[in-house]
Amino acid sequence: MSATLESVSPSDPSDVVGRFPSADDAAVADGVARAREAFPHWRDAGAAARAAVLERFARIASERAAELSVLIAREVGKARWDALAEARLLAPKVAVTLAEGMDLVRAHEAAPGQRATYRPRGVLAVCGPFNFPAHLPNGHIAPALATRNTVVFKPSAIAPAVGAWMAERWRDAGLPDGVLEVVQGGPETGRALARADVDGILFTGSYATGRALIEATLDAPQKLLALELGGSNAIIVCADADLDLAVSECALSIAATTGQRCTAARRIFVERPVREAFQHKLVAVLEGLRVTRGSSSSARSRRRRVASACCASTRVAHRPTRARVSCAASRRSSAIPIKGRRSSAPRPRCIRSTISTRRSRPRTTPTTGSPRR
Repeated sequence: MSATLESVSPSDPSDVVGRFPSADDAAVADGVARAREAFPHWRDAGAAARAAVLERFARIASERAAELSVLIAREVGKARWDALAEARLLAPKVAVTLAEGMDLVRAHEAAPGQRATYRPRGVLAVCGPFNFPAHLPNGHIAPALATRNTVVFKPSAIAPAVGAWMAERWRDAGLPDGVLEVVQGGPETGRALARADVDGILFTGSYATGRALIEATLDAPQKLLALELGGSNAIIVCADADLDLAVSECALSIAATTGQRCTAARRIFVERPVREAFQHKLVAVLEGLRVTRGSSSSARSRRRRVASACCASTRVAHRPTRARVSCAASRRSSAIPIKGRRSSAPRPRCIRSTISTRRSRPRTTPTTGSPRR
């Protein structure tokens, strides 16, 4: 483990967020071996003991969400309001895992006289993203630990500090040594982890990386391979749509995280009667967006500045509950109509969005999350 992974803030090249040893094949194998050694104890610890650790982690993560949001914004360039929204998702994910999630794996009668039970896989590898570096890995780690598995977690090479922060919070929650191992590094570390003695690999991200994982595990059919390879989403704007609302949702889908998320719009289909009006409004809003430093000021003040820029061109109602743009469950496109009555709100709010400062990252960057998100 000789190489060093350096994390630099995309909004300030002089801001070194942290330096981390990059794991080579031997270091990855050592981490997997420690997780393997810890597996029997964690498996047999009892549901109550495991749940207690997960609940403590959720409580700590909730109490320190503001701290995490600053780190996310600083390391990956995400807008502070967006980073805070992500940080606040860690605790609810644990809660749903321990409730509805565990109901899915309880022993049950599969047929008269036949009983089905579930067993842990063993050691699971979790690969992390840069665009949701806390929430999406947490969507794998929490269910894996709750179902008696141990985990080897490789954060994104772009967000190693967030990954390290999460691991520290699990230690604060009392997670035993070896139950969650962290290996930092780039693609070579990821390939080493895929080849290692793990029982499953959980990954959400690009098709290219997913295919590479498939190829790396062709001779290991016993390994669980859970892949969610992005989305290819379309939005349909109907002639009777509330255009301000449609523009708001489309602009947010296009600009949030510079479009580098699975729910980002790739195509917009607009009915001819409203095409020109919609196009004019959308261009005006997008031209009003500003790139700012993710951690240079409060989220509220940045939203106000961006809102002011947008309002100078057009008023945009923002009511997220009135429109939905969802991630495709497979590689097929999903087209979601946006239509409905005009808002009766007396003072519609402007789109509340700044865009990520990490503009140069390709769309192929991994975006890891839960297979059932």
